[in-house]
Amino acid sequence: MAKKTRLSPADRRARDRLIRAEHEEGTTLEALAQRFGVSTATVKRAIGRARTLSAEEQLAAVDPANDLLAILDAQRQALITCVREMESGDSSSARIGGAKAVASIGDALRDTLAAAGRLPGRVVNPPSSGETLRLDREWRRAVNAMVSIGKRRGDRLAGA
Repeated sequence: MAKKTRLSPADRRARDRLIRAEHEEGTTLEALAQRFGVSTATVKRAIGRARTLSAEEQLAAVDPANDLLAILDAQRQALITCVREMESGDSSSARIGGAKAVASIGDALRDTLAAAGRLPGRVVNPPSSGETLRLDREWRRAVNAMVSIGKRRGDRLAGA
């Protein structure tokens, strides 16, 4: 029986992508395991790694500035359209619907502008209470460490 050699990271990524592609085409886990000479657990891990890698590659291709501009443009256009409907809709129902949409889109537009740092004084994503508690604990630990160091140095200086 031939000794199995470990795949290089590049070869493993390529194999994982092939496994994922074939699985998405409908090939069963068992058939993939047999074809690639691995266990079904390895096939599942390979599919997961390929999905993670695909998501990371997609994130690397994101252009936040252009995406933000596209979002702002779409929100502005939607707001203009809904304001027109609110002002001159065919019926009172259309005008009420336009007014509700204006409020909703306006709120989303404010959040987008605040997230871009263009609307001072509006907090969009406040830290959760758990995050606040964690930061508070870390701050207290840091202060206690500094006080402890100060006391030790103070003792050395007092004895000199």
